[in-house]
Amino acid sequence: SLPFESLEERVDYYLDLNKADIGAKYREGNIEIKQRLGTWSDGCLTPHHWGRFENYTKWSFPLAEPDAILDQIAQNPDCWLPVRKRRQIAFLHGKPDSLAISPSGDGIHAGCQVEYAVISVRGRKWFSIGFEYFGPDFPALTESQVLAILGKESLTLDDSKGYAEFLVPAS
Repeated sequence: SLPFESLEERVDYYLDLNKADIGAKYREGNIEIKQRLGTWSDGCLTPHHWGRFENYTKWSFPLAEPDAILDQIAQNPDCWLPVRKRRQIAFLHGKPDSLAISPSGDGIHAGCQVEYAVISVRGRKWFSIGFEYFGPDFPALTESQVLAILGKESLTLDDSKGYAEFLVPAS
């Protein structure tokens, strides 16, 4: 029911660091590094939806010669993991009792980006839903708002993880 932006499709290339708390990827001419600084809490969004509230920092560097990194990726396929993403995004902002929903984050200084994605990695298809809060005064979602987005499909703490942790192969 969210007014998602039009479907975006892309392939990101993740450098195999084999670490759950830091990820590095090549995306659209940039190298991006995202580090998990810690977990605020393990929390209950609703009785059916549990998740980890994590704090991240992100660095992004535009490359002067993006094609050079694509050559490196092609020459080192064991080091870079292609992750195909089909995603839709909506932005929630304002106060919980008057929450606005926008298809674009332009001009929004605090809110929650909701991302629904279909991810193809290592020959398997996965589905993800992410809530990325940003800004100094982001809105807390009510139980009814979370239920409207997620439905009653049960999600556990084991289902909750960032991309870096998700991509580390199970041992």
